[in-house]
Amino acid sequence: MEALNLSTGRGRAALRLTCLLLLAACASGPSAAHGRILVDTRTMAQAAADEQRRELEEMRNVNVDARQNALQLQRHIDALQAEIIDRGLLLTLDDTQFAGNSARLSNGGSARLDQLISFLDDYPFRGAQIESSAACKASAGYDALLSQRRAVAVASYLTERGVAAARLSTRSKDSLSDDEDCDPAALHRSRQVTVIIEDVVTLAR
Repeated sequence: MEALNLSTGRGRAALRLTCLLLLAACASGPSAAHGRILVDTRTMAQAAADEQRRELEEMRNVNVDARQNALQLQRHIDALQAEIIDRGLLLTLDDTQFAGNSARLSNGGSARLDQLISFLDDYPFRGAQIESSAACKASAGYDALLSQRRAVAVASYLTERGVAAARLSTRSKDSLSDDEDCDPAALHRSRQVTVIIEDVVTLAR
């Protein structure tokens, strides 16, 4: 009988211990799971914050690059003494860019074309159209011929210094009507050469 009581007492103690352990496990389980949820939430929030910082940094870098590119383009335009038009950039090479009544480039003309070569090197997707002109019917003689010879000289200068011929084109502007006033200014324009540096959109048309 005594042995039975002892055994029963031990059994009850073991049962109470088991129950306590189960209660402890049940009590700690939700707490551990809750801790894991908090850790996962903090990790996700940190990852989202890191991604946002990375995107903002990329945007800043893009803006910095855009500003630098715009400044570089403006420096080129200033050096070229170019005019911005709908087709791209316009350079006008007048008598001062050539030696006398000839198609030979002056020192100033060579320097101007060197600036153009530098521009084309920096912007390899742009091409240049070299145009001779005839501002009026009366200029279709010597002045128009001189302008054509000058246009050829400009193209030759560029290709001899490494600009691919495929990036260049030459054309003669059509003479204007007989009614066009052939004043000295118009005749002077007929001795000029214009260079249009075409943008990428224009070339794709």
